[in-house]
Amino acid sequence: MTDDVIRDCRKLYELMRRFWAAFGYQMASVLARDGINIPQYMAMVALDELGGATMGELSKKLHVTMGASTNIVDKLVNGGYVSRRRSTSDRRVVNVVLEKKGRKAIRDVEERAMEFMAHVLAREEPEVRRQFLENYERMVRIAEAEETTVALTEEDIQGVAD
Repeated sequence: MTDDVIRDCRKLYELMRRFWAAFGYQMASVLARDGINIPQYMAMVALDELGGATMGELSKKLHVTMGASTNIVDKLVNGGYVSRRRSTSDRRVVNVVLEKKGRKAIRDVEERAMEFMAHVLAREEPEVRRQFLENYERMVRIAEAEETTVALTEEDIQGVAD
């Protein structure tokens, strides 16, 4: 990798870290009102996206151990945000599903997230916002592209680490 790419990567990482720290603070404050933390929120979002899941599926989606997801789900069950339901076809299988209270918590956080984003974006002119969104969309497409999932070589890792 060239020095300018490495420099830009470091700058982008720093900017993303700072933005997500500010954004995460806003999310955490909204969640705290209901006694939910960010990992619990992420579990509810995953369950919403999946339409419910087994503990194994949820662990995989969250990239955590079964023990960690069990701990998260236990707290969400106690709070009434999700429930565990045995499969009708195989009683050994337990599905975790999002309850009405969980959906409301997600909507509340999304509403606050939109308010935060609106506050940030409103400070820019429409053309600047349009360009930003186009560029961000392009970066997301590149990041999600299959070719970016190729493992880094030791040389690449060393170049970034220097």
